[in-house]
Amino acid sequence: MIVPPEWWTAAREPDDSMGRRLARLVGIAPVFTVDGVQYRERRAEPLRRALGERGHGFKEYDVQFPSGERMRIRAARDRFYPDLVAMRMPPLGRLIEQLVRPGMRIALLDAGTGQPGAWAALCAGAAGAVVALERDGESVRFARRRYPASNISYEIGDLDGLSGELDGSFSGVVTLRAGARALEAWRVVGPGGWLLTGDEGAQSLRAALPEAGALGSAIDRPSPAPRLVLFRRPEQGPGIPPAERPA
Repeated sequence: MIVPPEWWTAAREPDDSMGRRLARLVGIAPVFTVDGVQYRERRAEPLRRALGERGHGFKEYDVQFPSGERMRIRAARDRFYPDLVAMRMPPLGRLIEQLVRPGMRIALLDAGTGQPGAWAALCAGAAGAVVALERDGESVRFARRRYPASNISYEIGDLDGLSGELDGSFSGVVTLRAGARALEAWRVVGPGGWLLTGDEGAQSLRAALPEAGALGSAIDRPSPAPRLVLFRRPEQGPGIPPAERPA
């Protein structure tokens, strides 16, 4: 998952108290808990500094989940853990909240460490379903433990993972980096459904389907980089209607 630098720099680390800062000064790695998940820092260096230009580019934590399971994670510039920066909902989550309705079947590609998929599953409800695909194995292992739900499947994979899906099998698809393969993501969007993709994916889709023209509204505030474009399929008939901006 490509993470805009501002996601790390704009948010504060959780429980950034005087006691925590003092612990760092004497070399003690702090421990903090988010929603019952315990994080123990492997080194006292602040995350923001570790991911900065002069840092190591990563920071490791030992994690214990409410189930009792444990794992070690490595937060990096391209692996984003919202709990570590006290970010309750990244910008993509706000878009998902506006687009996903109960009963929808949703596919998320480049699903990261699980929070966007978990939010989509909550919005889709018990009658809906979410398939969250992510190429990074650590992110998938974490997501399965941190955001367990009966209506979501976290799997290791990418756009190729949709090749076995029937045409029109999803109500919505989120793929920020589809690029030249956006047409494959569009293939699995059903009547009345939508595709949320980045600029490159939007350009590719319009090139493959000239009838799309300049349709697809840029969603710019709030949104992660790159700029996102939303396409909607008509309920019936050919073509792509003008994309709509979420209410």
